[in-house]
Amino acid sequence: MRAKPGFNLREVCGEQIIVAEGEENIDFSNIISMNESAAYLWKNIQEREFTVEDLTKLLLQAYEVTETVARKDAETLVAQWAKAGIITGDDIPQIDVKFAPIGSQKKETVTETQPEKKGFLGKLFKK
Repeated sequence: MRAKPGFNLREVCGEQIIVAEGEENIDFSNIISMNESAAYLWKNIQEREFTVEDLTKLLLQAYEVTETVARKDAETLVAQWAKAGIITGDDIPQIDVKFAPIGSQKKETVTETQPEKKGFLGKLFKK
C-alpha cells in the first residue's frame, strides 16, 4: 500500500486534517480528520510502501496495546483510508467501515427552557 500523492497532514485549529493539494485532488466533499495515533501513522508512511504489519509495529512501539488490538486497529484504519481514497494498493483489507458524521459525538442534553424566539428567524427555527 502507499499514500496517494497530494494528500498532506496539516494542523488546523488544533485538529489533524488531511488536506488534498493539487488540481487532481480538489474535492471538498470530505474532510478527513485524524486522531493522534492515526496522524502518527500517517506521518510514518509518507513516500514509502507500507503494510498492515508495518502499522501494527508502529502502534506497538508508540502505545501500550496488545498485538491483537494493534493489528485490528491498523486493519480498520487502512480500510478507512482506502474508503476515503487517500491510499492505494492491492493488499488493503476488505472490511466494512463506517465514518461518523462530523458532530455526531454524544453530547450532554440541556433541558432548560428556552425563551420563545421572535421574528422571522424565530418562526423558522421554532420547535
